[in-house]
Amino acid sequence: MCVQDFDLDDEYVPVYSNPKKRISEKTSDRRKRNKLWSLPEVVKLVDGISQFGVGKWIAIRRTFFSSSSYSTSLDIRGKWRNLLRASYAQLMDGAQ
Repeated sequence: MCVQDFDLDDEYVPVYSNPKKRISEKTSDRRKRNKLWSLPEVVKLVDGISQFGVGKWIAIRRTFFSSSSYSTSLDIRGKWRNLLRASYAQLMDGAQ
């Protein structure tokens, strides 16, 4: 089979080796816009960690972030991890 055997007017349909990993064009356009965390939100996060403990992200979201629809449990977990990294980096800078 050579290039001349193909009809160039046919629509190109990509072939994926694993259809489960395929990302449609529509979902890539709907990328979530990350909103910056305010100081009161960070305080609510710390209060939630002290009340429920690390790893209880859904309970923290339901209790402290029920009014904000943009903060998912994964967003809360990510913010906590970033706070830990920042505090560790600050601790290491102070030790030197």
